[in-house]
Amino acid sequence: MTIKNRNSMAWIKFRMIIAVFTGLWIFLSSCAGTAENNSVTDTVNVCIKRFEKDLFTVDFDTLDRHILHLQSVYSRFFDLYNNQIINIGGTENKTYPVYLKAFLTDYTMNLNYQKIMSVYPDVSDVERLLTDGFRRYAAAFPGKIIPSVYTVMSGFNQSIIVTEDVLAVSLDKYLGEDCDFYARLGWPRYMTRNMNRQNIAPDCIRGWALTEFPLNDSSAALLDHMLYFGKIFWFTRQMLPSVHDSLIFGYSGSQLKFCSRNEAKMWIYLIEHKLLYVKDYLTIRKFTGEGPFTKDFTVESPGGAANWLGYKIIEQYMMKNKNVKLSGLMNNTAYQEILRLSVYNP
Repeated sequence: MTIKNRNSMAWIKFRMIIAVFTGLWIFLSSCAGTAENNSVTDTVNVCIKRFEKDLFTVDFDTLDRHILHLQSVYSRFFDLYNNQIINIGGTENKTYPVYLKAFLTDYTMNLNYQKIMSVYPDVSDVERLLTDGFRRYAAAFPGKIIPSVYTVMSGFNQSIIVTEDVLAVSLDKYLGEDCDFYARLGWPRYMTRNMNRQNIAPDCIRGWALTEFPLNDSSAALLDHMLYFGKIFWFTRQMLPSVHDSLIFGYSGSQLKFCSRNEAKMWIYLIEHKLLYVKDYLTIRKFTGEGPFTKDFTVESPGGAANWLGYKIIEQYMMKNKNVKLSGLMNNTAYQEILRLSVYNP
């Protein structure tokens, strides 16, 4: 994952996030996780702008005017979309209209757009969840920016795109786990099972948290990564308390059961193999990265299973230290101290 660029010399402060911690389905049962009793402000209302509709409903006889309209409405995000998402260059290039027309008339891209419109004629359900989530965010983090939310078509690239003040969802990455496009692209099942409508809101909240509270991983050990992602899971749970754990963690029902039943065994494995303070990237990636399973924890485990242990440590820490607010947790990077104060002993 790349991190939102904080360089003041560049206007674009963005994070492109390929959703890697998404879930399989929403169960009809109530949420299994524990959420804080966070206050909610009613001053936030998320209204999703359908960028892909504005882009594809173009009259090519007035293409130049259409480009100016998109620049006016979407401002810097339009430049990001052109340069970083569909990679056709900026509007200042003389050949830009030619490249844009080629993209808009491409057969595959039009099939993609038609599929998006058939699956997402309306996104009001997503708006409601994001409104609830960002109302909680505004209450917990007063003064923080609430992003404008767009839907886009990325050409099967990024899932969630975050800039300084924009959060964009690539709907062609959420067409349903059995979408034939994904099979043609050869994407593995552990990825496509997460590409469903119900994944959008938790992916958005998680993606926003990853950029607002980035991990400085230059010298981070496995424990730091575990607790960092545990905090991200905890944050997402607090913002979306009605969403099932399968979507918060990105695990199937059987994988959630595996983690619950084998929590102590996984923790003991990390302790006995002296892995918590390892800083080797490949080792960290093996336990916290995306994949069909975590090899050292058997094929029944989810990919990145150590992140679930991180969440359980954070959960225990917050239970033992009830004076700690969400804002304090998210800004706390003393991970060894968090582990100590959690008194974690599964």
